[in-house]
Amino acid sequence: MLNIAFVFAAVRGPSILEQWTVYLTAGASLVIVRLVTKKLQYSVMFHMAYSLMSTVGL
Repeated sequence: MLNIAFVFAAVRGPSILEQWTVYLTAGASLVIVRLVTKKLQYSVMFHMAYSLMSTVGL
């Protein structure tokens, strides 16, 4: 699980520790959603909602 979250973070190219923390947390959250629901579509929807909230500033 941690390796998937790390890859998720690394692909985004964070340059400072705070960015790594945000992306690792997001990646781990997506992995947990995938493991709990056993469906990739829920992880994708969670990612879309998370990205939208980040863009809007919630």
